[in-house]
Amino acid sequence: MTDTVAFSDIQLQKILTTLEAMKSVGIHREQVIPVFLSAALGMSVGVELEYFKSFRERSDPHFFEHDFLDRLPFIVEKDPQLLKQSFT
Repeated sequence: MTDTVAFSDIQLQKILTTLEAMKSVGIHREQVIPVFLSAALGMSVGVELEYFKSFRERSDPHFFEHDFLDRLPFIVEKDPQLLKQSFT
Protein backbone atom coordinates (compact mmCIF):
# COMPACT_ATOMS: atom_id res chain seq x y z
CA MET A 1 0.00 0.00 0.00
CA THR A 2 1.46 3.34 -0.99
CA ASP A 3 0.35 6.68 0.32
CA THR A 4 0.38 9.59 -2.04
CA VAL A 5 0.20 13.30 -1.45
CA ALA A 6 -0.99 15.67 -4.12
CA PHE A 7 -0.30 19.40 -4.15
CA SER A 8 -1.73 21.92 -6.50
CA ASP A 9 0.67 24.20 -8.37
CA ILE A 10 -0.17 27.12 -6.08
CA GLN A 11 0.46 25.09 -2.92
CA LEU A 12 3.74 23.76 -4.28
CA GLN A 13 4.83 27.27 -5.21
CA LYS A 14 4.06 28.51 -1.67
CA ILE A 15 6.05 25.64 -0.14
CA LEU A 16 9.03 26.34 -2.37
CA THR A 17 8.85 30.07 -1.64
CA THR A 18 8.78 29.39 2.08
CA LEU A 19 11.77 27.04 1.84
CA GLU A 20 13.75 29.60 -0.15
CA ALA A 21 12.93 32.31 2.40
CA MET A 22 14.12 30.06 5.21
CA LYS A 23 17.46 29.49 3.45
CA SER A 24 18.21 33.19 3.15
CA VAL A 25 17.25 34.00 6.73
CA GLY A 26 20.01 31.95 8.38
CA ILE A 27 20.33 31.20 12.07
CA HIS A 28 18.96 33.66 14.58
CA ARG A 29 20.62 34.17 17.96
CA GLU A 30 17.29 34.14 19.76
CA GLN A 31 16.79 30.56 18.57
CA VAL A 32 20.28 29.32 19.42
CA ILE A 33 20.90 30.95 22.81
CA PRO A 34 18.12 29.14 24.77
CA VAL A 35 19.16 25.77 23.35
CA PHE A 36 22.82 26.39 24.17
CA LEU A 37 22.02 27.62 27.69
CA SER A 38 19.79 24.65 28.47
CA ALA A 39 22.41 22.19 27.20
CA ALA A 40 25.17 23.91 29.19
CA LEU A 41 23.00 23.98 32.32
CA GLY A 42 22.16 20.29 31.95
CA MET A 43 25.82 19.34 31.55
CA SER A 44 26.92 21.48 34.48
CA VAL A 45 24.23 19.98 36.74
CA GLY A 46 25.37 16.49 35.76
CA VAL A 47 29.02 17.29 36.46
CA GLU A 48 28.19 18.92 39.81
CA LEU A 49 26.09 15.91 40.85
CA GLU A 50 29.00 13.59 40.08
CA TYR A 51 31.34 15.75 42.20
CA PHE A 52 28.78 15.80 45.02
CA LYS A 53 28.29 12.04 44.84
CA SER A 54 32.04 11.37 45.00
CA PHE A 55 32.39 13.85 47.91
CA ARG A 56 29.65 12.09 49.87
CA GLU A 57 31.19 8.68 49.22
CA ARG A 58 34.51 9.88 50.64
CA SER A 59 33.19 11.78 53.65
CA ASP A 60 30.06 9.95 54.91
CA PRO A 61 30.39 7.12 57.43
CA HIS A 62 29.44 3.75 56.07
CA PHE A 63 27.16 1.63 58.21
CA PHE A 64 27.52 -2.12 58.13
CA GLU A 65 24.61 -4.34 58.96
CA HIS A 66 25.49 -7.27 61.20
CA ASP A 67 23.30 -10.28 61.51
CA PHE A 68 23.69 -11.27 65.15
CA LEU A 69 21.58 -14.39 64.77
CA ASP A 70 24.34 -15.89 62.64
CA ARG A 71 26.81 -15.30 65.46
CA LEU A 72 24.48 -16.45 68.27
CA PRO A 73 25.53 -20.14 68.22
CA PHE A 74 29.17 -19.12 68.61
CA ILE A 75 28.34 -16.85 71.55
CA VAL A 76 26.20 -19.52 73.25
CA GLU A 77 28.90 -22.11 72.69
CA LYS A 78 31.59 -19.86 74.14
CA ASP A 79 29.64 -18.55 77.18
CA PRO A 80 26.23 -20.18 77.80
CA GLN A 81 25.60 -18.07 80.89
CA LEU A 82 25.68 -14.90 78.83
CA LEU A 83 22.44 -15.84 77.04
CA LYS A 84 20.70 -16.62 80.33
CA GLN A 85 21.79 -13.29 81.82
CA SER A 86 20.49 -11.35 78.82
CA PHE A 87 16.90 -12.53 79.45
CA THR A 88 16.87 -11.73 83.17
